[in-house]
Amino acid sequence: MSIDYRIQALVEPVELLTADVHGLQNSHAKLLEAQTKLTESQAKTQIMLAQVAENIGVLTRVAGIHQDRIDGHEQRLTQLEN
Repeated sequence: MSIDYRIQALVEPVELLTADVHGLQNSHAKLLEAQTKLTESQAKTQIMLAQVAENIGVLTRVAGIHQDRIDGHEQRLTQLEN
């Protein structure tokens, strides 16, 4: 075996490993980017959910007020009928 053959035999696996490492680094960068986008999306969703919950509370209060008014009208109508 010549020295060139031995060197080539050592260099090839190193080159393959280097390519694998670069591929893993690229995959890692893409995963980090996806995770960042997901985190931002989750934050926006939490804000929207809080707004929806707040609006449901407001609508519940409005519905209660309207129900009280309807009950008051019904009582007045009943009194007028008697």
